[in-house]
Amino acid sequence: METDTLNNNATGISPDTPITRSPSDDPYMTSGAVTYTILCTISLILMCILTIIYGRLSYNRVFVYFCVSIIALFIPHTLGAWIFGANLARAPDWLCWIQGLWINAAGIGAGLTVLLYSFEIYKSIVLHIDNDYHLLKKYYLALAVLVPLLIGFIGPVIVAEKPHGVLPGPYFCILYRPILPLAFVSIQGWNTLFSIPGIYFSFRTVIEVIKVIYTQKGFDDKALAKERNGPKTNSANTNISHDIESAFTMPYTPTTMTSTANTSQIIQSPTTYVNHDTYDANYTLPDRTSKLSDRTISSIPVYVCLRLVLFGLLYCAVTISVYGRNLYHSVRQKEYDFKPTYLEYVIASLGIINFLVFGTSREAGRAYLRFIMIAIELNWLRRCFAWMRRDESFGDWEIQQEKKRAEEKAKQEKKFKEMQQKQKRRKNQHQRDDSRANVLNNTMEIDDDETD
Repeated sequence: METDTLNNNATGISPDTPITRSPSDDPYMTSGAVTYTILCTISLILMCILTIIYGRLSYNRVFVYFCVSIIALFIPHTLGAWIFGANLARAPDWLCWIQGLWINAAGIGAGLTVLLYSFEIYKSIVLHIDNDYHLLKKYYLALAVLVPLLIGFIGPVIVAEKPHGVLPGPYFCILYRPILPLAFVSIQGWNTLFSIPGIYFSFRTVIEVIKVIYTQKGFDDKALAKERNGPKTNSANTNISHDIESAFTMPYTPTTMTSTANTSQIIQSPTTYVNHDTYDANYTLPDRTSKLSDRTISSIPVYVCLRLVLFGLLYCAVTISVYGRNLYHSVRQKEYDFKPTYLEYVIASLGIINFLVFGTSREAGRAYLRFIMIAIELNWLRRCFAWMRRDESFGDWEIQQEKKRAEEKAKQEKKFKEMQQKQKRRKNQHQRDDSRANVLNNTMEIDDDETD
């Protein structure tokens, strides 16, 4: 059994607090570790599904970056839980260091990408700026990769005390004793910093959406009918029906709102984009600085508002319960509790919660249905396992494949010959018809001459 006496230089933990590693003869998993392992595994699988769904759809790539960062966060959690039974005290020190630094960097990446994602939603809905996404996409990707790598991985490697700068926590290894204050290189400090503007962007967007719902009568049938019929002239509060495909291209997000009247999503689009099919030359566009009641919008479904509210509440709850709490204990120099708490289960459930918020949209449901239909057809499965369909040996299978190709070639040649014969018969029939018509014309001319 190994013990280590801690100092309070940077971690704020009492120097009399020992760190105890569990002996190797402990049970593989405790009941709490089983729950943690199951939650991590389900979260990882659901986030992979979410990444595939929104990666294949034409959505804002910042959300895909966020999903990838969550996957990167759950990979070390899941591997450590299954390999070591969520008891990293059994793992060698170097492996504990790798897991702790990996979780630290991936967690900072997740906090940064969710900040960028909330800013994208805020920029599109509140500021009505959506034409610079393709210019900023490469900078978003660079930030999502470089910032976690430099701050969350390289920084702790440089400043952490050796050999016990990273130690086993309740279910995973944590950054524990850096020389500098923990907030400068840890997930707690940086994600708390990222969450302050992120929470503002999220709730500011929710407030804007609620204003739109109650100001523009989004659920009024008459307003919807007017919007579908297009703008009328000399009207100050006229709604314009925007055609997304013909007017402009918008990088959608799972909470994107488009001003298309007959679509399931809605986005409060800029007033400078007009559907040219329904555009009236006498109609004047409202000023961008006009009041909310003069903006060009369409009805907003309740599920979009609820999704935004859930996103903001989730962001705020995780920040306060996990990152803010740990940062507060570090600043106040309180002892770190190495016993399993509810926070470990909250972290393990993040993937499930994100899937419930973003993976239950109508667009995701259509994608699930499409994948199910593809799986039911099983054409892809037949192609993948075609090499397994053989009788006795590989040579026999090759001979059968050659026979099948020869039979298909013979069928194609037979069809080609039949088509040629049909064309010849049609040509001969046309010639016979023409000859009969000529004979009839000649006989009629002879009869006319005789009558004359």
